[in-house]
Amino acid sequence: MLLIGGWWDPHLKGIIDIYQKSIASGGDPELYIGPANHLDWWEGIQELHLNFFNKHLKEADCTKVQHTNKKIWNITNKEWVDINTFSVTANYWNLISHKGLACIEKRDGLLTKSSNGYGQVMLVHDPWRPCPSKGGHLSKVAGLVDREQIDNRSDVATFTSVPFSKGFQLEGLPTLEIEAVSDTNSFDLFVALSYLQKANSSVFQLSTGVLRLLNEEGNINTPRKISLQPIFAYIPHGAQLRVSISAAAWPAIAINSGKSNIPPGAPNPAFLVTTICLNLKQAKLIICPLLKK
Repeated sequence: MLLIGGWWDPHLKGIIDIYQKSIASGGDPELYIGPANHLDWWEGIQELHLNFFNKHLKEADCTKVQHTNKKIWNITNKEWVDINTFSVTANYWNLISHKGLACIEKRDGLLTKSSNGYGQVMLVHDPWRPCPSKGGHLSKVAGLVDREQIDNRSDVATFTSVPFSKGFQLEGLPTLEIEAVSDTNSFDLFVALSYLQKANSSVFQLSTGVLRLLNEEGNINTPRKISLQPIFAYIPHGAQLRVSISAAAWPAIAINSGKSNIPPGAPNPAFLVTTICLNLKQAKLIICPLLKK
């Protein structure tokens, strides 16, 4: 099998699932995950197809022993990496807000491994002025982008780590677990995972995910799980990680009306202003291994 995926392709998780099932069945598939979305692939991808067909469909090449290729693109270093080693353990970060001002003061929201989650944040979403989408795997312009201006909005809660004392590889399938309840019947949670460079104020968005709650699920106080796009990136010394949470990502995601009887759509006077309470006691970012052995 030849499996080709893009970091900003909405179908990437399906590619990874097929890869895992092939391995579990005793297969040895070729795998490439590169800097692409579903319609905009990297140059040279046609050669991967041609080489695969030459290898398996031409009699002259059938007897040749060739090493199976498994390569993935490092999002931040912008280079191909051979898959020789796999991360086998999950990473955990907790979310903290000491004063409940993670939407207003960037220093209030913390992303940390040194303590448990703590605090409560009120996130107010105005459907007439929704938080915009940018980059990622859901936006019209996909990919690695600077979302600093979005994070500066007062309807975005941000949780930022301290600068890292050494660089490390960030690899896996991110999930944010957080308890959330709203004053409306329905709401959305949009989550972005980014890193901040030491040298400037840029906030480079690496991965995004969205959870939609409908049919009176919003006003139930219960844990939520938001799955983000898979990631493989190098985080340099002095950089910081950030989790950003908003209630919209317009126009990539239709705006939640807040009502059970009105479907999501474009900004509409009938949509409700929504207040979402984020309880951080059990909140954590989990990054599970990208590929299993």
